[in-house]
Amino acid sequence: MFLLGSSELRAQKKGYYDGYIITLEGDTLRGFVKDRQPGPFERLYAKVRFKKKWQKKKYRPDQIRGYGYNQLDFESVAIREDASFFRFNYKSDPSQKPIFLKVVWRNPDLILYEWEFVHDDNDYLDSFPLFYRPREDQWVRATQGIFGLKRKKLIPFFLDCPQLALGIQNKTINTLNEIMEAWKGSCSTPSP
Repeated sequence: MFLLGSSELRAQKKGYYDGYIITLEGDTLRGFVKDRQPGPFERLYAKVRFKKKWQKKKYRPDQIRGYGYNQLDFESVAIREDASFFRFNYKSDPSQKPIFLKVVWRNPDLILYEWEFVHDDNDYLDSFPLFYRPREDQWVRATQGIFGLKRKKLIPFFLDCPQLALGIQNKTINTLNEIMEAWKGSCSTPSP
């Protein structure tokens, strides 16, 4: 018992957390997970480190469906970012190498992800939120930093939910939480 406890402590001290990975076959394997170098200058790893008993392995986003730890969930997603004149568009693209995105909120018809990245010039971790429509493969960046919601992008994205689109347009809906609550209240498809 003492040896088992000491290996868990060693794993946690080295930045590993009690967590899981989901294999491509859909199996969930429990162990210890590390996806970043902690500290004031964080670094995201290209491969997730996974420890189980005496085994250590690294997984790229194309080798697993996802992973999680500390009540955080990440999924492997094949997404393409197109940029022209400081305008960014996002689209599901199976031909792209997948990346890991953090799952913030999930509903059968709408998912809110967070795309984490490290700024090259200052080595600080940052992120931005993306809404995704699974059945339509639509993505939209939800905010623009301190400028708040990207209303011109969000309104057409939510046109099939008129109350939500109108609330965004009239500025009665101003946060991601308000969007998610409005979606749950009037737009989501009931589960069968």
